[in-house]
Formats: sequence, C-alpha cells, structure tokens
Amino acid sequence: MRGGLRLPGPYSGDAAWAANRFPQDGHDDRWNEPEPPLFSLPATRAAARIEAPGIGHGGNGVIVWMKQKRRTWPLLRFVSRRPRRWVFLGVVLLLGCFVGYFYRSEVAISAIWIPDMESISFGKKPLPPPLERTQITNYTLPLGTKGRHIVDVEGRRFKLASINWYGASDELFVPGGLDVQHRKVIAQTIKKLGFNSVRLPYADELVSKNPVIDARLVRANTDLVGLRALDILEAVTTTLTEQ
Repeated sequence: MRGGLRLPGPYSGDAAWAANRFPQDGHDDRWNEPEPPLFSLPATRAAARIEAPGIGHGGNGVIVWMKQKRRTWPLLRFVSRRPRRWVFLGVVLLLGCFVGYFYRSEVAISAIWIPDMESISFGKKPLPPPLERTQITNYTLPLGTKGRHIVDVEGRRFKLASINWYGASDELFVPGGLDVQHRKVIAQTIKKLGFNSVRLPYADELVSKNPVIDARLVRANTDLVGLRALDILEAVTTTLTEQ
C-alpha cells in the first residue's frame, strides 16, 4: 500500500490503510484492496472498527480503541443500583435491634424470680450464731469517735460489720429484694448473719424526682404498693432500726 506506516514494537499491521481509504473520486481502485488486519492490542483494551458514511463507494473506516469495563461483583452492582433500598433496610434493622433490646429488658423486669435447688437447700440450713462482739446491744449508745476508733459512751471500741443493700441508687430507685421477701425478714436475716450496720445507698435523682415505684418491684410488701421512692426508703430504714 502507498504511504503505509508500520508501528514498531508488539503491534502488527498497517496504520495508514484507514487514511488511504479516503477516495479522491468515485472510481478509486484502492477500495478494492484487502483490508489489513486490526492491530493486536493489549489484553486490557479492545479494538473496534466503526463504519461511518463518507465519500465514495463506502464509508471511512475508523479504528476506535475502547477500554474494557472493569468486572464488578454482582452484589456490588446490586448495591450501587439500589442505594436507597439498602439505607432503608439498614434503618429497619437498627430499629429492630432497639425494639428487641427494650422488649427483653421489660420481660426481665416483669419475670418472677424462681430460686434454683442450690439456693433452696442453702435457705433450709440454719445460720451460724452471730458473734457477741458485733452485737450493738452489748454497747451503750450513742456511738462516738476517739482518734481513729469508734467508741461507745463508756469508751469501749466498737467495730462495724457492714453489709451493702443496693437498689435505691440504681435506675429503679428501690432497694432490691422487696419483690421476693418482706423487709422485716430481710432485716432479721442481716442481723442473724452477724452484721451490725447496713450501707443503704440512694441516688440524688431519687430525692429530686421521687417517682412512684412500680408495684411489681414491691410485690412481697403489699403495704408499700403505690408509694413513692422516699416513702419506701423510709420504711426500709425504719425496719432496719427496729431490729
């Protein structure tokens, strides 16, 4: 072919055949020449010849290099085509987790405690006798301090043996166990175990809001049903003092 241009390197073929196909008149013999093969392109590209209408017997042969599309996973294509659907499903899943969490919390609060066999057998065993030195009745009240020691009126040293009764400082604002045992039974058990003082913490919010306590939390103390948090706390401290 006239005016042919060979490409160096791994590419083979004649790059000038497309330029030579522009006819000067309607009877150019170059249209009868066989077309050279397309370039041998790298694997990442593809060649295509687009026939466009032009001058002469045919059209202008134009070689176009097109970059192949990157392969994507079907799941990624599905997500990219429907992003709103995935956002909606994510919001629904998140709301479902919150609803399930609050539902399980409510079920746990309303469930009745059933003791296991080990707790039942322990409750049937007699408690050991308390130590005499821990009994407050053996000392003359009121108590005071002398240096770093706690003493009674007669100057005898008194040692605290305390137990913690939690619940009033938590989010429910009520001492624990009032739905299982009467407060008098709990106070007597504390004394029988040899404790002479009780740590009874409470929350500042209990004093400021003083909410009405749920009846399920004091079901073993029917006289406390319908009372507020401060009234229940006062009833518990009064029962402990009477023991």
